[in-house]
Amino acid sequence: MSFFKYIRLLQNPNKTKAKASTPSSGIRLGDYSQNKQNIIKIIYQNHMKKLTFSLISIALLASTFFVNDCAAQSKETGPKQIANSDTSKLAIDFQAINLKGQPFNANSLKGKTVLLDFWAVWCAPCIAAFPTLKKLNQDLKKDNFEVVGVAVYSGTYKDVRLFVAKHNLDYKIVVGDDDMVEKFGVIGYPTYFLIGPDGKIHKKYVGEAKNLYSEVKKDVLGLQQNRRSK
Repeated sequence: MSFFKYIRLLQNPNKTKAKASTPSSGIRLGDYSQNKQNIIKIIYQNHMKKLTFSLISIALLASTFFVNDCAAQSKETGPKQIANSDTSKLAIDFQAINLKGQPFNANSLKGKTVLLDFWAVWCAPCIAAFPTLKKLNQDLKKDNFEVVGVAVYSGTYKDVRLFVAKHNLDYKIVVGDDDMVEKFGVIGYPTYFLIGPDGKIHKKYVGEAKNLYSEVKKDVLGLQQNRRSK
């Protein structure tokens, strides 16, 4: 007997004879008034078991998808590289403020290979990358390479200047605004753009990059080699 039939039975006991048929639960209706509570209890328990089983199945299925997704992400090594041809023509066409509060024109970078680093003072992965960026700037300087940090959402240029001094950063730092963030389509930090001597974006690295040094060095040397071969 279905759940809804039991409910109708409970709502209309007078329509059921005293010696009604025995339900699948094993409780004999007999005296309806004496067995009413037991019937309700058994019906409730049966349906709660079914509901619990369904919820457990859904939870297991969801956890399987979550584990598979995490496993797929864990297979990724090094920084993500995303083609971004739409902003290529904008790479050397931006303005920012230097740490003296003066306008900085990125056209001064033309002819260099530049790693543009979008970061913020509250971003832990950004700060963790400082030593790597310092090393890249020093080791690849002979290859006409330069790191330029773009601080965003980090207060005034004075606030950024104090933060930079605290961390002893020796590469160029400028302060960007909302327009610059939107122009480059930055949605996460840190985000790095590798700009070639032609002023165009060649690579984009997003998020914490454990292999940032080796990846950038390889790409910079590759750009330099391609340029020499032309």
